[in-house]
Amino acid sequence: MVQKSVLPGALMSSRLSSGIAIAFVLTISLVSFSPAVSASTEWYDWPERGRISIGSDNAFTAGNGVSGGSGTHDDPYIIENWRIWNETGVNCISITNTQAYFIVRNVYVKTSSTGIYLHNVVHGSIVDCIATDSSIGISLAYCKKCSIVNCTLSRDIYGITLTECKDITVKDNGFHDNLMDKQVNKEKHPWIEGSLGSTVCASILIVLIAVLCLIAWGRLTYKPPRKEGPKSGT
Repeated sequence: MVQKSVLPGALMSSRLSSGIAIAFVLTISLVSFSPAVSASTEWYDWPERGRISIGSDNAFTAGNGVSGGSGTHDDPYIIENWRIWNETGVNCISITNTQAYFIVRNVYVKTSSTGIYLHNVVHGSIVDCIATDSSIGISLAYCKKCSIVNCTLSRDIYGITLTECKDITVKDNGFHDNLMDKQVNKEKHPWIEGSLGSTVCASILIVLIAVLCLIAWGRLTYKPPRKEGPKSGT
């Protein structure tokens, strides 16, 4: 009877030890064969390259700094992890006349001209980029359905400029020591740090309410001049 009671416990202990050993071996195997993820997010570790100029959907190539993607909504072209700086008189990244989906991210730009320039572009996104010591950090002109998100603009003459753009998202960006952080010209429904449209409408509403209050106050406090009675002796 004692042997019967001890044997199951021994078997259970042996199986538990075997399970632990197998789990340990599997863990070591997974660690050994898992791909290392050590990509740096610091701009000074990004490789330096010359300016990027893309003038059509066909120009999204490896030679123009594209590291992947096919230009669709679910698989946009990717331009990332570049350091393009100390350019003189030229845009560091210039993308014009495109409709393919693309993302420019983790790029450091510095130039006497414009850091990142989009013209007549649809479906472009600029994310986590740094533009410093430039005439204009990021500039969009005649663009639609584009976004500028979580970028850093510092020591630029203009941080971000928008000209004749529509359906533009600009949010969560940092502005530091620029002469002017943002300049928006003839915008059509852009979203600037929340909602420019809502801000404008709210400002107009406040002004109208203030005017109406002034008019109402004037009417309430208005006292018509007293009519003088007939003079004596007439």
